[in-house]
Amino acid sequence: MLVQKNYGVLFLSFQGILEPLLEILNGSPQISMTRNGVWVLSNLCRFTPQPALSKISPALETMTKLLSHGDHEVLADVCWAFSYLCDGPNERVQALLDSNAHQ
Repeated sequence: MLVQKNYGVLFLSFQGILEPLLEILNGSPQISMTRNGVWVLSNLCRFTPQPALSKISPALETMTKLLSHGDHEVLADVCWAFSYLCDGPNERVQALLDSNAHQ
């Protein structure tokens, strides 16, 4: 039986959720879709064990773009996503710095 906290890793690994999610976040003009999408992304980054950086790294460019979004809910959730990804070894923090998300 799977423990609930492993679902995020399963979604990223086996269900192919990230690519369609990024398509929504990169192309939806509807704020409700963007809010829901970034909330899902944030929660995928939140799970324990953390998703491998190789699985989540395709989202870093989109997450960086969302840092300049005008909606406060979108901004809050993308900041939470970055926070969750930084929680761990220095290699995770360095990967985020290398993505230029901080600029």
